[in-house]
Amino acid sequence: MPDPRIFPLDAENISYVWIGAVSTLVIAGNGMRVGLDLTHVGDIEQEADPEFISLGLGQAAVNYSGKVLTAVGSSYHMGTANLFNGDIYAICPSGGMYLAVSEEVRTS
Repeated sequence: MPDPRIFPLDAENISYVWIGAVSTLVIAGNGMRVGLDLTHVGDIEQEADPEFISLGLGQAAVNYSGKVLTAVGSSYHMGTANLFNGDIYAICPSGGMYLAVSEEVRTS
């Protein structure tokens, strides 16, 4: 989480995204983003074994490349030291996994 004295947080945008077997847009770029957490939550129906989810920052995601979330509960955190404000994509080998998204933003 960013230091609120430097980057004041005005709101949190939360959602979840179904990740397919082709590169899927997880969250659109946002110049007001000050923090982001992406958490691998697996298959909500618990019908499939969890698969890796690979992230692409500003480009199409490629299986087993870039930032890889390996198991349910693994997450990728962006704060002041590694903040990326562009589009973020994800992919998993056979599709059907979910990512929980928590984006911290400022509105002014």
